[in-house]
Amino acid sequence: MINPCYSHPGKELKTHLEKVREIGLQVYMEKSGLNFPFPSEDLELSLKHMLYYHDIGKSTTYFQDYLQCSIAGREYREKRELRSHALISAVYAAYRAHLDLTGQSREILPVIVFLSVYKHHGNFGDLENMIVITKNEFKVLAQQWEKLQLDCIAEEPPAPFAEIHEYFEYLDEKVDLIEGRLEYYFLLNLFFSILTYADKSDAIFDREMKSEVGTAGLSLLVDNYKKEKFKNPQPSPINGIREEIYRLCTEEINKSFCGVKGRFFQKEPLSIFAINVPTGSGKTLAVVNAALKLLELDPTLKRIIYAFPFTSIIDQAAEIMKEIFTVNGLDHEKYLLVHHHLSEARITVDEEIYSGDKGQFIIENWEKPFILTTFWQFFNTLISNENQMLRKFHHLADSIVILDEIQSFPYEYWKLINRVLKEMTRVLNCKIIFLTATMPMIFSAEEGEIKDLIDRDNKNRYFQSFSRYRLSLVNDLNNVTVEELFAAARGEISEKEDKSFLFVFNTIKSSKDFFHMAAEAFPGENLIYLSTNILPVERKQRIAMIKQDSRRKIVVSTQLIEAGVDIDLDIVYRDFSPLDSIVQSAGRCNRNSRRQVGEVYLFFLKKEGANKRDSNYIYEHHSLLPTEKLFRQVKSFSESDLLSAVEQYYRYVKETVSADRSEQLLGNIDHLEYEEIKKNFQLIKSIPSELVFIEKDEQAGRILERFREIMELPDRYQRKNEFLSIKKDFYDYTLSVKVANGGSGFSPFKELGHLSIIPRHQLADYYDDNTGYKEPN
Repeated sequence: MINPCYSHPGKELKTHLEKVREIGLQVYMEKSGLNFPFPSEDLELSLKHMLYYHDIGKSTTYFQDYLQCSIAGREYREKRELRSHALISAVYAAYRAHLDLTGQSREILPVIVFLSVYKHHGNFGDLENMIVITKNEFKVLAQQWEKLQLDCIAEEPPAPFAEIHEYFEYLDEKVDLIEGRLEYYFLLNLFFSILTYADKSDAIFDREMKSEVGTAGLSLLVDNYKKEKFKNPQPSPINGIREEIYRLCTEEINKSFCGVKGRFFQKEPLSIFAINVPTGSGKTLAVVNAALKLLELDPTLKRIIYAFPFTSIIDQAAEIMKEIFTVNGLDHEKYLLVHHHLSEARITVDEEIYSGDKGQFIIENWEKPFILTTFWQFFNTLISNENQMLRKFHHLADSIVILDEIQSFPYEYWKLINRVLKEMTRVLNCKIIFLTATMPMIFSAEEGEIKDLIDRDNKNRYFQSFSRYRLSLVNDLNNVTVEELFAAARGEISEKEDKSFLFVFNTIKSSKDFFHMAAEAFPGENLIYLSTNILPVERKQRIAMIKQDSRRKIVVSTQLIEAGVDIDLDIVYRDFSPLDSIVQSAGRCNRNSRRQVGEVYLFFLKKEGANKRDSNYIYEHHSLLPTEKLFRQVKSFSESDLLSAVEQYYRYVKETVSADRSEQLLGNIDHLEYEEIKKNFQLIKSIPSELVFIEKDEQAGRILERFREIMELPDRYQRKNEFLSIKKDFYDYTLSVKVANGGSGFSPFKELGHLSIIPRHQLADYYDDNTGYKEPN
């Protein structure tokens, strides 16, 4: 009688391998539009070998002994490397694929299989390092090879190791063939994603955690929502434009397809679209509706991924999407998934609620048909070496990706995403829709790279119809201090008693200085301060107050206000920044056209005695030059002139900003230098910081007490799981504080790295009710 082998405690290896193969192949077979240069049967065969043999190394007597020792709590006395299983499994899986393939498939696909299996428990490294096997590793492999127990999975004894050693030399010679072709980067990531997803799914759930609903029948969601939500719309020029934009986007999507006997075919290979219309013109509903119409017309598309640059915008969009599903009588929890670093680790699948690490796993893998996420999550799934990020890579296939406020994407990566997104749409069968009021020149309409859903004539007409504000320069863009700025603004605040004001600064220090001046000069006024110094729970309250309070307001903020905060004020002052950020701030001025033309003032702030302007502390010099060049020529403009100003600005950007970082990363991707990709691709600049939990009120006190209880749990996996259940509430009272002079001086909470606690009795020393966190003396 054959003794069974085990992959995990209580789980037979054969059962695990069969289940991983089943889950992985199911995932692959659902991808109906993949476009790789291999016969589909060869891809499927390679996947079968990869999935089934990914843990074959666990059948060695070494690993089985180790597993039994681990279960019994005994010490494992053999050498550590003998119980390893990734390398031997990778070699075996690649060899089996090699035996069953022919032609180009035989040369390329086993390399893809080897790399995927070899690294399925970790992160990808650079190709040249992943393919190297040392003499010592070959010695270990030879020992392990003799101890494979293939009879426990009803397989014949393995080939002699000498044959395997010879095969690996052959495999090593073929590695060069997968370099220099972007489609192989996508194929490797796809295989790796399917394997890691299937392996984890079986280990955690014993099955694929697939959404129980699809996207069929959703094409009228937004149409129905608009009919219910806006039953009696107020007639106005803006509402007329919003309705026209909504209609034209739908018509352009429909024009891209033709129908034959109930089936639709795309007339031309269009994959990247743009909706470039003014702020406040109903872009969100228009783009969601366009995406839903695409889903209806192209049945190969299965998912909508809607990505934003900031989490605050996601939360607003999530509320709209929940309302859309509810109005249509649908349970939004079945369709909608919100994923960012502060998402609650709780989700419902098949009427069952999952929380903690299980909920987190499902959320991180985008197991719903409608995903709301961040640029960081999307682009670090597309361009990454990390196991956790790449695990959901396969869900990019057959998707519609909406990239909102794309102008916030770093200029130096334009060339990178131009090439990567075009290849993504080609090999993974994706559609992409860019959405912005300030469209960057990443793709060229003239060269057929992108199609505008709103044509040039209509776009010009819409921008010229929006005259909600006029932008002027303070002191002709010569430097002003905070004191000089306040002196200039003070008279206007006093004189225009019926007007609300917004002052946007680049640095927290300047915003706080200005706020204190305003508080002293206008003690009875409705002053509101916003910055990342304010706890998230209080930021939400203050933004709601700005939107709902009918009294006149004086709001002092940092760039935080640009992050999709839907507020409407009369007069805006903005410290100098790249033009797209200026336009975002200006979009808070007279947003709903309820008044005469609003006023936006642009100034250059420089502290007395400082070596550089405030803008240079936040933005790279090359990103400011095009804006400064524009305003040296154009001293003021109205919103109706915005389109031409933005186009001129982006021409300056293309002349000024180097493509070197894009070229470097494209070289890294072509050569599968994954560690270099990780190092060189940074959407968010890394600033030394630490997390500080602030016990601001009784709710925070209860959360902190629960947190302390969790940290006392002996098992680290249980600590992590329990923390996930309070994560969302916990981070409502947490700030990321820039480290200065070696640290903040608080007592760190070791279990979560750089985490410090400000208890209630120290609150007055470190947190101001108006301006938030205070630097320790």
